[in-house]
Amino acid sequence: MKCVALIWFLPWLARVSCSTNYASLFTDVVDFSWSRFWVTSKSSWSENDKCLNNFEYPSVWDQAVAGKMIADSVNAANIDLVIANLKDYLNSDNWFSSSTAKDNDVYMDDNAQVLWVLLDSYKYAGNVDDLELAKKLMSNLMNQEASGGGVYWKLNAPYVASISTAESALAATRLYQVTQDQSLLEFASKQVNWLLDNLQDSSDGLIYDGINSKTGAVNKGKLSYSVGVMVSTLAYLNSFTGESDYYDKATKLVNSALNKKGAFYNSDGTWNNPMYYSHLLFTGISDLITIATATSKSQDTYYQSLISEVNTQAQNIIKTYQVSTNNFVDNISSFKADSSNYCDGKPIGNLLQSASAAQIFYAMSKIGS
Repeated sequence: MKCVALIWFLPWLARVSCSTNYASLFTDVVDFSWSRFWVTSKSSWSENDKCLNNFEYPSVWDQAVAGKMIADSVNAANIDLVIANLKDYLNSDNWFSSSTAKDNDVYMDDNAQVLWVLLDSYKYAGNVDDLELAKKLMSNLMNQEASGGGVYWKLNAPYVASISTAESALAATRLYQVTQDQSLLEFASKQVNWLLDNLQDSSDGLIYDGINSKTGAVNKGKLSYSVGVMVSTLAYLNSFTGESDYYDKATKLVNSALNKKGAFYNSDGTWNNPMYYSHLLFTGISDLITIATATSKSQDTYYQSLISEVNTQAQNIIKTYQVSTNNFVDNISSFKADSSNYCDGKPIGNLLQSASAAQIFYAMSKIGS
């Protein structure tokens, strides 16, 4: 496919060479996902491929990732549909439960991702009610701040996760973009600084998974989505405040994530996190390049190196996870080895994987390909 560079806002991107039209691929994966997982009779996504004739409501996390995919497509009619579907999870306290039970099984990272979709509904479909709901949800998230900083991962539980903290901070910056409420920037800045002070591994610059607020025990696992969301948040903070410190922190995180001897790489130079984590690292790097305000010549060269690396990783996504045209699964090799993964002779799709792949290609389409 011919490479299309979106260079109207960053002219230096014209120098990027590539072979994949990521914008077209994004659209194709969105269309595939809609055709295979949106069930019109239920007005809902299904966790299962429609060919199985076994409808099942997805988790709200899957809903949020799929909803962001649709929001990025800027299809107002479909945005309205997925927002209505998301509200099947909304409980009386303005939390989105993990299931349609609308109970108190509530996770802050899921709700932050839902908030992103609500904001897009307002921006792209003009739904004022969704902006008001986003404000209420943001208030809920801010009230889940632990003593001293950090955002609890689950309602009524002591674990403070890096992902719930980072995604809540990113939700605050995106809401600020609409409302200009300064307290949102203050909240976001406090959370990213708390994360870097308390959960950053000084040995490699990456972010630990979280900490138990009661015992102080740190979970030293590291996942790429925490870094990606942090980079996005720092890019927005840099853009809104003009403070270079946010940019410097973002680039240090990116450099740590792209250390080929580090935690996120396989021995063959490919990223080792699944797409439902890594899509947010792609997005973070894309946001750094397109949102942060730094524009010096040295950063121009730096951006070129980032684009080259994420393009390599995106090509590996296509090679490793695309089992058939526009259909992305956990792993092609293991998938093909199991005959139960086929329905009517076709590979069964995976909603979360497809939506994650779509977001990867959307992020890539913004940085020159």
